Amino acid sequence: MKQKAMAMAQDGQARVRGRGTGERRLRASEWDGASRQLAMVVVWLLLGLVTPRAGIYGGLYPFGVSFASAVPGAGALAAYIGGVVGYLLPGGAAAPIRYIAALIAVAGIKWSLSGIPAISRHPLFAPLVSMLSVSATGMALSAAGGIRVYDVLLAVAEGLLAAGSSYFFAAAVQLLEEGGERRLLTAQEQASLVTAGAVVLMAAAGFTFSGISLGRMVAVVLILLLARCGKEQGGSIAGIVLGLAMAMSASGQPTLAVAYAFGGLMAGIFARFGRFASAGAFVVANLIAAFTGGSSEAMVVGVYEVAGASIIFVALPAVVDRKINRFFGSARDIPAVEGLRRSVVLRLDYASRAMSEVAQTVDAVSHKLAGLSAPDLGTVYRSVSDDVCRVCGLRMHCWENHFSDTMAALNDLTPVLREKGKAERQDVSPVLSRHCGRLDDVLQKINAGYIEYAVREGAWRRLSEIRAVVTDQFSGMSELLGELAEDFSQAERADTEAAARVTAVCEEYGLSVQDAVCLLGRNDRMTVEILASDAGVRMNQKRWLAALSDACGRDLDRPVVTRLGDSVKIALAEKPQFRVTLGSAQLHCTGERLCGDAFETFTDGAGKWYAVLSDGMGSGGRAAVDGAMASGLTSRLIQAGFGPDSVLRMVNSALLVKSGDESLSTLDIVELDLFDGKLESRKAGAAPSLLCSMGRVSRIERSALPVGILRDIQAERSEDTLVDGDLLLLFSDGAMAGGLEWMEETLRQFDPKEGDVKALAEEIAAEARKRQETREDDVTVLAVQIHREASPHRG
Repeated sequence: MKQKAMAMAQDGQARVRGRGTGERRLRASEWDGASRQLAMVVVWLLLGLVTPRAGIYGGLYPFGVSFASAVPGAGALAAYIGGVVGYLLPGGAAAPIRYIAALIAVAGIKWSLSGIPAISRHPLFAPLVSMLSVSATGMALSAAGGIRVYDVLLAVAEGLLAAGSSYFFAAAVQLLEEGGERRLLTAQEQASLVTAGAVVLMAAAGFTFSGISLGRMVAVVLILLLARCGKEQGGSIAGIVLGLAMAMSASGQPTLAVAYAFGGLMAGIFARFGRFASAGAFVVANLIAAFTGGSSEAMVVGVYEVAGASIIFVALPAVVDRKINRFFGSARDIPAVEGLRRSVVLRLDYASRAMSEVAQTVDAVSHKLAGLSAPDLGTVYRSVSDDVCRVCGLRMHCWENHFSDTMAALNDLTPVLREKGKAERQDVSPVLSRHCGRLDDVLQKINAGYIEYAVREGAWRRLSEIRAVVTDQFSGMSELLGELAEDFSQAERADTEAAARVTAVCEEYGLSVQDAVCLLGRNDRMTVEILASDAGVRMNQKRWLAALSDACGRDLDRPVVTRLGDSVKIALAEKPQFRVTLGSAQLHCTGERLCGDAFETFTDGAGKWYAVLSDGMGSGGRAAVDGAMASGLTSRLIQAGFGPDSVLRMVNSALLVKSGDESLSTLDIVELDLFDGKLESRKAGAAPSLLCSMGRVSRIERSALPVGILRDIQAERSEDTLVDGDLLLLFSDGAMAGGLEWMEETLRQFDPKEGDVKALAEEIAAEARKRQETREDDVTVLAVQIHREASPHRG
């Protein structure tokens, strides 16, 4: 009782501790949320205070209104307050009341329309509100002194400027509110941040010390940083935007736009050589631009600003580069990827042609040499003349006077030798037996020579077969390389930005990514291939797939994983409009532990579904080896990206050289495009298939030899297009013991909406076994039904 009481007390204490821990975590989470909200309010207040100070051409200050219209929710109040105070501070707009009135108009419009989310949350809502408020107050102010066309145009232009800046402010505000650690920003997000930062720097540019502007120095540092991360593209964009902003905010210094833009381009070009080279190129570019115009005093001040900013840039720690690289990316690798793709296509095509020529050359030379080096039975008969008859007194009579008769008599022994393996006295022609005094020695020499000849002939025949198979292997490799070249040529471009986001998502879920590629084909379908270390990572596949879909901006289908040594290849394609339901059943012969039939089903990661059914010759272990080898090799090569036709040739060659005796297997390959329902069936000695479409049953039957018998086999191919609910039935020849009519009737009675394909396959397999009256054979049945997926909706 005491122990029980102590256990209950400890359990109660544990529950209290657990409840207390949960409450502390909840309070900590609430505190973090409240702290973040407070921090964002402070940020909006400060930015609302700063943006009204940014002016262009000495009289236009619409940016405070633009920023206030872009801030949503409760944070807008802080932006309004900061904007009013910012406009009232001295040294700003000449008529602050006009912009304060615009702020009040923005607040009123946003408040009155806040109950209509379809309007208030539209991307163009904030730009339109700021444009209307700024333009209306500008026209009202000009109307007090008489309306002029110039004043109207100036008010409209200022309103358009307010709308544009408000659009970029809204995107930047959304990024700041989302928070979290993002790996890569889109091009629109990058432009929005740079433009919003340029407005803030315009306000800071007005604060000078001995003529040197802190805002312009910060602008130069940002240009150099973006040039370092984005090379030519990043430096040019930052230089153009920030240079134009500084030029418009500083009266009398129009050369800043040219200097910063040209400097950003040069800094990007030399960024690959290090920070010193990039900063030096920017300084030189600014010196060149400074000599083109402006006063000497402004030129000296500009040189000081650029030099100071360059020193700051060089002194920044390397971690700053990594931080910016997480957010700012560019498609700078796309031209290299495209050039590399074309180079790979050309090399693969050239290699394919070269392998084809090698195959043709080897085949031609082999045929010519075969006639020269083939064993000749005539050499056996001629050796009789050289060895046995050389010391015979009748040599002149047999081999010179009656040469034709002697050779004819010996040639008559050829059928006997091939039939019995040796020749005896009664087999010799009377023409030779009446005159030859050494007939026993002659027969002994002929029999011994024929044994040697038979061994050489068998080796020569096997060598010829191997030579032919090698030629086929060269031809097969040529076809494989040609198909790879075709696949690469169909890829329109590589999306490196999507690949970077895919890598970031995978690493976030614990995958160690070695490489990631996102390819867009001519039909604009994206395929994603990821090569990662096989570290046995456990993760939520559904969430991971959703994150990958968001990163690529497309609905991706389930991944196809292939293990390659200590790595895994993960292939994903866009979610197709069809899916496959499979039912299978397999029965092996009674008393046999192994089944001679083998099948595999898989998707290739590019929107195609495959089924491979193989039936090895006979039953039991030997048939199981042949069937498993044929289906396994076929599936592996197709998954590697090769087409079924060239794969058939390679598998046929592999079975030909697998062993010295006959080794054959049937192959039934089904290829189904899940995007358009196109069906391609290839049969090499396989049993017919049945297709049930809208209640009608048709046969897919083609006559072709199995693989592993002869060279140059060609699988018979048929095509069809499937629709929602269609059913395809594949089976081995063991299921055909009772004919096909009963299976066709079974398919007609199958309900495509309510029926179970697994139960259908088992029913057909069991009935086929019952109909095997004389001899049992392995039975394999695959029931494949296609369904149309519901249209995907992305949130």
